Amino acid sequence: MERFKPDLEEVNYFVVALLVTAAAYTAYSGSFTVESSLFFTAVAGLVILTRELGQRIVAQWMKADTEIHLSLKGSIITLIGALIAFLTQLPVIILFPVHNTYSITSYEHWGRQVDGMWSKREYHLVSGGILALLIGWLITYLLGYSTVALAFALFALFQMLPFDYSKIPTDRLDGSIILRVNGFSWLIFFTAILIALALAV
Repeated sequence: MERFKPDLEEVNYFVVALLVTAAAYTAYSGSFTVESSLFFTAVAGLVILTRELGQRIVAQWMKADTEIHLSLKGSIITLIGALIAFLTQLPVIILFPVHNTYSITSYEHWGRQVDGMWSKREYHLVSGGILALLIGWLITYLLGYSTVALAFALFALFQMLPFDYSKIPTDRLDGSIILRVNGFSWLIFFTAILIALALAV
């Protein structure tokens, strides 16, 4: 169960990412009351924790490790999006606050001779996080919490973008890992997220 216990640095990253995500959700909603800000802070925490839980369940099964990191450049872009939404009162949102790194101790003994095998393990880890977000969307949607369901769908949508390029101001996103290993799975996930987004709006 050690894989479910984040260290202090991860907790600090989570708190900052939570606040950045909450700012994006609040600006997107167009409601800037104290109650709304607190609500979206709770929602942001729930969404990020759900993704982490999904990845860590898979990590526990695979005897792997996943660590959450704050994406500095992604967070800056997220806050710029929130500022644009605030100033224009348009429903603009960008969500790139976090990324994860992965390791498997047993894999180190192989000398990483088979990169494809390592990529597949990363694929399973990130897929667990995306699947958890979709489950979170489904539960909240069925319960009638459309705003929370929309938050899950939006976060999943941005995580599924296939960005892993130095010139794009984000760190490596889950979608780039999934697409590199299995394009059909990426298409299925992305389609499911678009459907979830359409139903939640």
